[in-house]
Amino acid sequence: MNLNRAPEVLAMADALHLPSSVRPVDEILAFCREKIAGWLRGRRNLPSMTELEAIVCEKLHLIFEEFHSDHELKEIIRKYCAAGEYAFASLAADFDDKTYATLLERSKATRYSRDRYVAVVDCRGAKSSRRFFTRWHEIAHLLTLYRQLELPFHRSRDDNSSLERLMDKIAADVGFYEPIIRPVLNSEIVRGGGLTFDAIENVRQQFCREASFQATLKACVSRVNHPVLYVEASLALKKNEREMLASEQTEFLPRTLPRKKLRAVVTVPNSAAHGMIELHRNMQVPATSIIYRTFFGDEALGDAFEMVGRENLRDWKHSDGSSLPELDVRVHARRFPGGVYAMICPIVAGVRAQ
Repeated sequence: MNLNRAPEVLAMADALHLPSSVRPVDEILAFCREKIAGWLRGRRNLPSMTELEAIVCEKLHLIFEEFHSDHELKEIIRKYCAAGEYAFASLAADFDDKTYATLLERSKATRYSRDRYVAVVDCRGAKSSRRFFTRWHEIAHLLTLYRQLELPFHRSRDDNSSLERLMDKIAADVGFYEPIIRPVLNSEIVRGGGLTFDAIENVRQQFCREASFQATLKACVSRVNHPVLYVEASLALKKNEREMLASEQTEFLPRTLPRKKLRAVVTVPNSAAHGMIELHRNMQVPATSIIYRTFFGDEALGDAFEMVGRENLRDWKHSDGSSLPELDVRVHARRFPGGVYAMICPIVAGVRAQ
């Protein structure tokens, strides 16, 4: 569903007294930016991102509790139950594989209490890589809170619901606060001669080391002025193949199972790339592509192996055999465990590639 037409998004924009007729998502993002900008007015210098998070949490009366093991989660539960906050008693059952955080409103707190809201963040295993983004996702919920919603508790899950998608957009925007990240990004682009993976890692190191490389990469791509398409590729099945595989589980004599192929599982153009370059989600990556060659390159070169080159999008084909429109592009790809990140830039007269 188009997020701008989602009932939850329209209801939020209306409750926040924002225009909701055309692009309510943009209005909600602007509302969050302005709220944070208002909290920073009067400061002589911009804070670091760590300091910004602390300022925002103070204004929202929010604190974080993080756990890296089952034992640490039990200690959090014990701590709050001992204080009479019995809603915390069921937390252990709330955190499944797809739940990253739970936001609770303390029953014993007042509206002015520093810890009126508590966000409990799961940092176990692979979830730790999303720690920075998860924290800003919870902040996003409180920035836009206009009624009780699911509180006194709300679970933030890795799902496709309109509300969670909107919170992800807010977290990606204010979590990489434009006035702080923009000067760092511009400096690294000039120093590195363009938007490169090394430049993005340098931005991450200077901006906020707690942010993941993936989140920083997305933030940088969205903020450059020239057209860039962000792509993540990994081995995957087509939608009908996934459905067929699910149906096979109920059959006694399954047919030949489909094989995963390298596909563009995530494709996100920045604002400058809209209308100029389009690569459909889940398209198979052709063997001629820099992305394909990066993924299947020499394993001895390890993760973070990179390739840069020129190709034409006419080599990318839909399942019906039709090709994408002819367009020369420059592809910068980097391998990561299980897949490839790529930045694709059109090579067009008057447009400087990366």
